Amino acid sequence: MKILKKSSTIIYFFMIFYCMHSNTAMLAQEISFLPQELAPGLKTINNLKIENSKTLWIASGNGLFKLEDEKVKGFSVLPNGEKLQVNTIAIDNFGNKWLGTYSGKLIQFKNDKISNIIDFNEYLKPDDAIITSIALNDNKIGTETKILLTTSDGQIFYYDTQNHTKGKLISPAETMIYSINYGYEKTIWLCLDYL
Repeated sequence: MKILKKSSTIIYFFMIFYCMHSNTAMLAQEISFLPQELAPGLKTINNLKIENSKTLWIASGNGLFKLEDEKVKGFSVLPNGEKLQVNTIAIDNFGNKWLGTYSGKLIQFKNDKISNIIDFNEYLKPDDAIITSIALNDNKIGTETKILLTTSDGQIFYYDTQNHTKGKLISPAETMIYSINYGYEKTIWLCLDYL
């Protein structure tokens, strides 16, 4: 028993030593913030994603924006003339941008064009149609082809990219789900608002 306690103390000491020195190293690095001029009218930024370490994608209530080589390009209208309002964005391994909208739609966006719109409004009330989070399975071991998405009223939906079907999953939430993520194997993580 004494050996176990001694080993635990050494491990604990090592962890404290590592944390103290790693934080010191982090604080020693100079962090700089550079202001960036964005598109006129871009008032709210809901989500940011970096693609290939050089392109910044901005999800906004005013549309989708792309910042590349210090130039901003905006996409603000759907093919039917409806205003594009993007709450969240995810980027898959094939370069597809998956956009979750204020109006209950999952939009596939590639090569600066909308290539698919999946509408979940048949499951949603008009006041609770905001897509709050999108999860892509980027686990190389798994073969899951479903994109998971959550809503402002606590629902969970899926879109299967292989057979192009959509549906609803049983949700443990009755209030907003802020975030959803795939875990290892068949685990799904949710960030909920429980009061």
